Amino acid sequence: MADLFANTRPGKIVRFGGKPYELPALYYKDQSFALIYTADRDAVQALLPSEKLKVLPAQRGRTMVGIAAFNYVDSTLGSYGEMGIVVPCRHGEMSIGNLLRGKRPLSGNLMAQLTVTSHPARDVGKGEWGYPKFLGDIAFRSDEEAYEIEVGEAGTNILTMRVPKRAPLRGGKMPLATFSVLDGNLVHTVMHEQGEVRRALFPKKASLKLGDHPVSKLIEQLDLSPVPAFSQYYLDRQMVLPAGEIVERGVRPLDGYQGGEQPGVHSLDEGFAQPPAPGTGKAEQVPLSQG
Repeated sequence: MADLFANTRPGKIVRFGGKPYELPALYYKDQSFALIYTADRDAVQALLPSEKLKVLPAQRGRTMVGIAAFNYVDSTLGSYGEMGIVVPCRHGEMSIGNLLRGKRPLSGNLMAQLTVTSHPARDVGKGEWGYPKFLGDIAFRSDEEAYEIEVGEAGTNILTMRVPKRAPLRGGKMPLATFSVLDGNLVHTVMHEQGEVRRALFPKKASLKLGDHPVSKLIEQLDLSPVPAFSQYYLDRQMVLPAGEIVERGVRPLDGYQGGEQPGVHSLDEGFAQPPAPGTGKAEQVPLSQG
């Protein structure tokens, strides 16, 4: 297997929250869990910051929306948890003329809202890419049947998601790219990853329970299907998060829910990969380059 992290250092030194960070961000080990639902196409389209962004069509006036959670175990931004509302979409027209000229629409996932448990994850994500992040608490739990993720803020539940462990389909990675808005510009970021994904179609034992929070209300307005179209998870993934590319200027803001300054809590039971002991993680073996 090729070294995903080769030639990523030295990188670019940036400062957010008064602290230096080196980009691209490197993720030496993480785990991700997602449920992908159909949703009301018009409601989801209304979230998009540009008329050139289009949701992916599904049957009967529907589209796709993912609720995803990430246990970032060892990264150059530290160990933290994250939950996101993810909208698969494309940017550009799928016209015959464009196709003949070799111009295909860009694909990716609009990150409509993200909850993270640490200040570095929030500050760098917002400052460098414009991801709409706020601080919250994320608990990862595991039992015999499922991985369970509970997300909240200051004692208020946002959601509780259960992703079944029975997922027989392997491989077939989806393109990993995002859309975000930074300083009025639409940014397209293509990430590089490796790891094995497991999927299940129409997982009946999957569940998503919403709490009483502004982000819960946002999800509720999207009219998610009772059963997800599929579930997926990675138990051991590696990723490089590089700088994005501006693909459109003068788009609408995508600030999302802002939240407060209270640090979040990232809690894990024994069913999840644990952060490395201080001084033993791979991220700590790659010192910040001078710059």
